[in-house]
Amino acid sequence: MGQTKKAIYKVDNGTDFDIIHFETEDKMVKTQSGASTLDVDLAAKAVNGKVGKNSAASWTGNISPGTLVTITHNLGYNPIITCGGTMGNLTLTYNYLNYNQIQVYNFNGASNTFTGSVYMW
Repeated sequence: MGQTKKAIYKVDNGTDFDIIHFETEDKMVKTQSGASTLDVDLAAKAVNGKVGKNSAASWTGNISPGTLVTITHNLGYNPIITCGGTMGNLTLTYNYLNYNQIQVYNFNGASNTFTGSVYMW
């Protein structure tokens, strides 16, 4: 169920101010294309028609010790990052370059290569 948003505006009528009250429900707000912002928001959260079931983007490969990989995901936001793959003594760090790219760094002083996937939600 959408929530009601309230706004109060004061308009100068030349002598004093008139107060105008607005109440807007989510379903009443439309995008330029005419779609409900509520529908657009739900569609953006859904991947393959299911919210939270699949990652929005992924990358699979190897990251050698002391090196980084730049991943272009084109999601338009800074996603939540999870990694799955090589187990053992290694540490992966990541940095958001912008809303469409991340860098993943294998911060490892030993010789352990990360082999696996980076998932972006």
